[in-house]
Amino acid sequence: MTVGIGWGAVWIGAFFVAVSACASEPPTPRPKREVAAPNVASVPAASKASSAVSKPSGGCGKPAGAVGERRLTVGTQIGLYIVSLPKSYDAARPYPLGFAFHGRTRNHKDCQEHDCAGFQDVMGEEAVLVYMQSLREPSDTDSGWERPAERAGNLQFFEQVLAQIEADYCIEERRIFLAGTSAAHVR
Repeated sequence: MTVGIGWGAVWIGAFFVAVSACASEPPTPRPKREVAAPNVASVPAASKASSAVSKPSGGCGKPAGAVGERRLTVGTQIGLYIVSLPKSYDAARPYPLGFAFHGRTRNHKDCQEHDCAGFQDVMGEEAVLVYMQSLREPSDTDSGWERPAERAGNLQFFEQVLAQIEADYCIEERRIFLAGTSAAHVR
């Protein structure tokens, strides 16, 4: 899946709103529908060209930033996240960027090591991967992404991490994707 990052705060804000909707409403059955393959011939030439154009981040051509657990200050809190690079990472080649979000009462380490393990297994050698922990106090084990009081801080944290990753690693800015478990998924 590719995500146009041009939507910025509006899109990720919608992500956090959608996550909260998932956590507070019971699932509703969806009617099955058939989806036809797009007719490529009907796509204007300008659209085809723009979707194929690469947009490398500012981190391309620079030595890679730190991997493993990293920290960012967000307001008065410290945000934690884990960065995972392909073993053959090349700072001259733009990579897709994937974010994996843990469920409520879980953390970034749980996501990387257990809850989102398939994410690492499938994408670990193809993309730069980031596992963020929702903002919380060190002793808090109940925080997540979706409650109204959590959204603004988590959105700010996401935006700061995204900017840091794009500055520290060679990212293809037109190939950013998200995944999550439990209260961090989008239906």
